[in-house]
Amino acid sequence: MGIVLKKAIGFLRLLKRWYSGVREDGPSFGYWNALRWHASPVWYQICYYIKVTPDLNPISVQLYGKPVWLRPQTSDYRVYQQVFRDEEYGNVDAVNDVKFVLDCGANIGLASIYFLNRFPAATVLAVEPDPDNASMCRRNLLAYGSRAKVLQGGVWSNCGRLAVVPSEFGPGQKCGMQVRQFRHGDPEEATVDAFDVPALMAYGGVDQVDILKLDIERSEIVLFSSSPELWLPRVRNLVIELHDEECSRAYFSALKRYDYHLSSRGDLTYCLNLRELSPARPQKTTVQ
Repeated sequence: MGIVLKKAIGFLRLLKRWYSGVREDGPSFGYWNALRWHASPVWYQICYYIKVTPDLNPISVQLYGKPVWLRPQTSDYRVYQQVFRDEEYGNVDAVNDVKFVLDCGANIGLASIYFLNRFPAATVLAVEPDPDNASMCRRNLLAYGSRAKVLQGGVWSNCGRLAVVPSEFGPGQKCGMQVRQFRHGDPEEATVDAFDVPALMAYGGVDQVDILKLDIERSEIVLFSSSPELWLPRVRNLVIELHDEECSRAYFSALKRYDYHLSSRGDLTYCLNLRELSPARPQKTTVQ
């Protein structure tokens, strides 16, 4: 098969994906915005053919009637699919009386937007270590005014400084940013403040977290291995992405003294209706 024919077939496949994407996302994005978003891969392919550098500026779409910005050629659209098309956070929908949500590992704020619309009486504190993600998160949550706060920082077992580590899967995977303990010689521009959960609650002006969402790329090992009993009694519901077996062991070990409703959806593990056990009462976990 000739090179020209291969390119033509590849381009036709791009056009087909463009049409399918516009049809699927038009009702939520608005059809004009969906057209613009899904046309971007076609335009990038054309730029590649004619040897022109494409414009990679974020593109605005509509969610719940408000503007949201997604970055082309990054993981942003995949996160959108997980949150809104697959509804991975849907297991929290039955939680009642939600006033405060702590979104740790907020990325560009899409899960926060889900919570803000699902629980109209709630406020959200979105915590994100990566400066580019945090900037996008502020932009995306601006329409929610005082109901949403964004804090650039990392979630850890104690306050201090952390180094931000890029995703091992490449620069476009902006949902995989990690943090680690600060080391002497780390460049200042690649470090952020570390916050433990009590400090984040104080920052949010609350003494109880109704939903604690954690997608912190293995930092859950540190968080749940160092005195979680100081703050877990003040958390009503947990939603977490556990990244490997070591993360799971640390997490469920910290929850041994709690009853909860256990369920999963997509990549997420839910422990809802956390109740601290008395010394005489054994654990009784309900699996949904």
